[in-house]
Amino acid sequence: DAHDAHERAPMRRRKHQHQQHKIVAPSPWIGLERWRALAIDGRRRWGALDGAHEPNDAVEGDVNVMREMGERAASEASCVASAARHIVATADPRAKAAMSHGVYKALLRGELEIVREGWDGAREMPAKPARPTEPRLVPPKEVPSPKTSPLGRVAHVMHNLAHIELNAIDLAWDTIGRYASLRGALPDQFFYRFC
Repeated sequence: DAHDAHERAPMRRRKHQHQQHKIVAPSPWIGLERWRALAIDGRRRWGALDGAHEPNDAVEGDVNVMREMGERAASEASCVASAARHIVATADPRAKAAMSHGVYKALLRGELEIVREGWDGAREMPAKPARPTEPRLVPPKEVPSPKTSPLGRVAHVMHNLAHIELNAIDLAWDTIGRYASLRGALPDQFFYRFC
């Protein structure tokens, strides 16, 4: 018995060591699709703070305008790829976000195909995304550091985050538009994830 236990011990150690080094793929966020299908949250808005934390009539009106803009973008598009072109070519970040919501919901409802026949993403997508005229885009060296900015570190972080999110929207839609003609070689889920 003692000899058998001694023989099995190295096997258990090897098995345990193998399990410790096993690489496990990250699991997708459970609930992501449900969260993405929700309406635009009326408590979130850009602009001056008025001290209210709950939606008021002005905010609700703003959300309704954004919702209508998104629905219009989806209804005017011939496919998700053409909507992607329109979103990337739109300068207003709020409009980009609203159109993103509308197109995604239309895709989920089956109202839009991913791509229409004859789509050539390399030819049809803009060379670069549109940007608003204000605030003026400057080289990174001209942006004050968090230490020298009169607005402080929080404003600096929010400024960086806004750039990251705006670029993320444009990159996702540019990817959809450029690669939509590869539907079939790329699974539909590829486009749903970027949408």
